[in-house]
Amino acid sequence: MEDVIKKIIKIEEEAQSIMATTLKENNVKRKELEVSLVELKEQLVGHAHIKAKETRKKELSKNAVYAKDIKLKCELRLKEMDVKANANEEAWIDYLVKQVLGD
Repeated sequence: MEDVIKKIIKIEEEAQSIMATTLKENNVKRKELEVSLVELKEQLVGHAHIKAKETRKKELSKNAVYAKDIKLKCELRLKEMDVKANANEEAWIDYLVKQVLGD
């Protein structure tokens, strides 16, 4: 009977040792996973910042092209208006003078 009790005690000690080792390993793995999670979050945030910068650069470039196109169209329209004004200046002056003088 005493041998059986000693075996049970030995088995219990081994079981406790195994449980203690398992808990330590579990804590180590948990800490490793927490570190990995932080690193992963940092990577994702870094990739998001890079993607945002790339998108911003593309949008600014596209808007610059659009603004340049509008500027060129405005400059062309102003030149057309200058040409028309120069071509019709005398006629418009005559018309205004007649309107004012009542002729």
